[in-house]
Amino acid sequence: MIGARRFRLTGMRGTVLLAMVVAVGAAVTVGAALSTGADDTLRNDDDSLNGNHPRYTNRSLQGVWGFSSHLGMFLPPGGGSPLPIAGMGKISFDGRGGCSVVTVVNLNGQTVTSQSSSCIYSVGPDGMGTSQAVFPGSPISEPVPISFVIVDQGRELRAINTRFLVGGTTFRRQ
Repeated sequence: MIGARRFRLTGMRGTVLLAMVVAVGAAVTVGAALSTGADDTLRNDDDSLNGNHPRYTNRSLQGVWGFSSHLGMFLPPGGGSPLPIAGMGKISFDGRGGCSVVTVVNLNGQTVTSQSSSCIYSVGPDGMGTSQAVFPGSPISEPVPISFVIVDQGRELRAINTRFLVGGTTFRRQ
């Protein structure tokens, strides 16, 4: 989780880096929540066609997922005016709770590409989950948190960043 520290951003580049980290974090978390939809990604003791809820695991996300965020607002840590933001990229999930994110973020008209140095995720049996990613060189030194839910019978993930970003992200298997 990100602490309640105040960060001092120097100019638009610092703000773009921070927004990129937030968007990438959201993307990582969102990507972590998607499932493959294959029979072996769900536990065999459930049958969703009979009204039972599938039981998801970290393995449900294994693979590479593409994502895009909808137009949202970036809220700089420590205050400042909200800025428009959107992003896209891909996330790779290892099926065991580890992930890697590459993202392109457009913050207030400036575009930045970034890659996570570390990323973890966890999926609950009901398809709700969380993720955290670290982005080196950004003003936020702690992991960026995301919450997500698996929807459309495991074919899609919907996610939000739980800090710094107001907006949503959608993930689909590549």
